[in-house]
Amino acid sequence: MRKFYIGFVVALVLLAGGFVQADAEENKIFPQKVEADRNYDGTIDRIEYYQNGFIARVEEDTNFDGKADDFTDYIEGKPVKTERDTNGDGRVDAWISF
Repeated sequence: MRKFYIGFVVALVLLAGGFVQADAEENKIFPQKVEADRNYDGTIDRIEYYQNGFIARVEEDTNFDGKADDFTDYIEGKPVKTERDTNGDGRVDAWISF
């Protein structure tokens, strides 16, 4: 009978640990936006947007002129399309689908 109680207590501890872990999973904090200065000139040239812990969009200034010219959209962290302004006129003129 004593072994039964010990087993029961161990099972309760393991079960309670599972609930604590599940609760911790639900309360994770994810970033919404991350900005980076890749060439250290003091101007943000890459912005990453996140949704539910997954990267959703990246906007980059690839020629470092202060304007974003490369836009990549993601679904659940996987890239689906990229749009680019290749000539610097402020309008997208190249599209890539994945």
